[in-house]
Amino acid sequence: MPNILEKLDFVRFTRPYYPWLMGLGISKKTIGDIKSGVETESEALISALVHCENVSRSWLEEDAGPPFTVADIHNDDECSELLSLMLEDEQWTVYIANDGYDKAIILTQPAQHKRPRIGFIDYTLLEVLPHAGDKTLKVAYSQATILKQLDIEAETLDKIITGQVGTYWIAERKPSAILDRAEIIPISKRKAMNHQYQAKDLNNSANMYQVNDPSSEIMDEEILLKNYRLLTDDNKKLVQGITRNLR
Repeated sequence: MPNILEKLDFVRFTRPYYPWLMGLGISKKTIGDIKSGVETESEALISALVHCENVSRSWLEEDAGPPFTVADIHNDDECSELLSLMLEDEQWTVYIANDGYDKAIILTQPAQHKRPRIGFIDYTLLEVLPHAGDKTLKVAYSQATILKQLDIEAETLDKIITGQVGTYWIAERKPSAILDRAEIIPISKRKAMNHQYQAKDLNNSANMYQVNDPSSEIMDEEILLKNYRLLTDDNKKLVQGITRNLR
């Protein structure tokens, strides 16, 4: 494990070695061995850092990639699919991080890391999902149990989505963790956003049934009528509003 002390210095920031690592379930003897160079490849240490601090195992063991883990996704479609899957199985607090141009999703939940002969270590489980767009926001507004808005500087967002900051800076540093700036999104705003996304979906669906033949403006009325009858009353009102605007 190359440059372990330098890596620990980077991760711990200003936290004292012994209280910090012992809080992660690392014994005082192991900490002393690491600092003296006797112990350089402690699986207990690696596991604790990966779980409790969101540190990348590849960075720790191979000096490869960024220091902290970020989801390996590349566009809004992948981001929305992963977020939807995560929200189906577990209860997360979801943060929409926004610098005014780019967006990302940050998720947190309380968790425990089991250490032999010590028991369970409480920590904050953290996930970072970059490349959030309209599809991802639609999932967040409709599926998240707790949803918060985090307006941050572009430089800070860049550090988060490139894996330059981890759990301590993002969620746990007191009194200035990045997530402390977030504000919960009211139910009224969530309902309004959900209606907007539903209206957009219905508009897109209506466009799908338009005949592409430029010589004809005839639409398949039977298909449209069948789909219309299946809508809820609220969605029928949305369709009526859309069709009025298309006239």
